[in-house]
Amino acid sequence: MASRPAPGPGTIPKIAAILGALAVAGQEGARLKDLAEDTGIARPTVHRILAELTAVGLVRSTAQRRYACGSKLYALGLAAPGPVLNADRIRHEAQRLSGICGDTVYVGVRHADGVTYVTRTSGTYPLRAYAIDPGDILPLSNTYCGLAILGTLPAAEQERELGQWRRRRSPEWVATSSVKHEAMMRRALADVAELGYAAGPNHVVPELSGLSLPVPVHEATGAALAAVSISAVHSRLSPERIQGTLPSMRETAERLAESIALP
Repeated sequence: MASRPAPGPGTIPKIAAILGALAVAGQEGARLKDLAEDTGIARPTVHRILAELTAVGLVRSTAQRRYACGSKLYALGLAAPGPVLNADRIRHEAQRLSGICGDTVYVGVRHADGVTYVTRTSGTYPLRAYAIDPGDILPLSNTYCGLAILGTLPAAEQERELGQWRRRRSPEWVATSSVKHEAMMRRALADVAELGYAAGPNHVVPELSGLSLPVPVHEATGAALAAVSISAVHSRLSPERIQGTLPSMRETAERLAESIALP
């Protein structure tokens, strides 16, 4: 199992890593053991930092002996600038793409070690792929937008995320070999690096196909800050249709970049 390289020396990088892992864990929270593995920080150190953060309200413990973000983090977050400069414009561009392709379009922005979905729009095709709601925060390896972002991250970050994915792989994938599934994921990440997009069936949800590409807004490391994706039933995303849809996808990504900026 891959674990994240330990943060640099000092307490602040460790706190940042722990809070980032908790943000991705969401309301369900995370176990002490998992936080230590995900952050690469020694378990006793994680326990000490969690106790101190809990004491000041930045972290809370759940009845299931897990840890989650505390309510004070919400107030702090409201005071911070966000990457979304124009939410109405983002939705307009997503809806425009839905009108062109006829399918469900998502826009996601990187959030700590995950992706926050800022909008979802629908096309005219009656079978709609509503696997994610706006506002959801999910791990990068659990969504098509997340895969597009993950494909722009350094190899070490990709390996760490895939290690976490192995541990949390959903029971709904019981009919799919984990080796085969991981090979599909790695192919998608390679496609992002080589082709500029990821596409295919069954990457994140069984019986669902997707096409995603990064929005051209990048951090100093070269990592994409956001991505746009189309989700549909298998028959809607044949290889020929993917190639026919890519020009509109790329144009949309360029337009979205005008409404998304580094915080």
